[in-house]
Amino acid sequence: MSTRFVLLATSVVGLASTCAEVRADVVVSNLSAATGPGTYFGLGSSTVYKALGFRAPQPTKLDAVTLTLDFGGGGAALVSIWQGANAPQSQVVAMTGPAQSGHGDFQFVPVTPVVLQANVTYWVYIQSVLNPTATFWWDATTPSTIPTGTGLATEFVFNGAPSSTRNRLRISGTPVGCYANCDGVGGLTGNDFQCFLSAYINAESYANCDGVGGLTPNDFLCYLDKYVAGCS
Repeated sequence: MSTRFVLLATSVVGLASTCAEVRADVVVSNLSAATGPGTYFGLGSSTVYKALGFRAPQPTKLDAVTLTLDFGGGGAALVSIWQGANAPQSQVVAMTGPAQSGHGDFQFVPVTPVVLQANVTYWVYIQSVLNPTATFWWDATTPSTIPTGTGLATEFVFNGAPSSTRNRLRISGTPVGCYANCDGVGGLTGNDFQCFLSAYINAESYANCDGVGGLTPNDFLCYLDKYVAGCS
């Protein structure tokens, strides 16, 4: 391990905080962006479905999907998780949520537990109920904002075609296994520091430990916190 990185780790280990909990909750999100005109569903719309593709950097238990929705038109949304390399191909699990009325952030949870596998493309899939008699909106971001986090957002698709309208959402999950064991070999060693440093230099999504924006020095603090906590 490089002397430079050892000195950095030594100097900041005492400053490590609870940021690991933040990182564990956010796979991708753009809810920090302002709300803009979004996607129209239901009666009179052409929307069959709208979806976002995403990948988790490691096996992750799916906790929740939060969507900014406007049910002022009285419509109803069906939310689910699908799988497929370049487009949604098969449903993985349906999601259930609160009463759909008003306008705001609505949290949906899987009806059965699901573990997202590392680097597999999944899709948050939104559609209206069959034969709708009312409408709803899935709000977008302004300026248009790509979701970021510990995982990777691939693209939004509308009825199977790429869409430049980036809707507001947050995907939350809990990593399965030990994040600090970067190289996946045995227990925690100096090699895991080297592994994390390499991921950071190469701008890999794994290195975004705190799940906030791009890579910053806070990600080093976050990793050190996880390393100090150890693997049980």
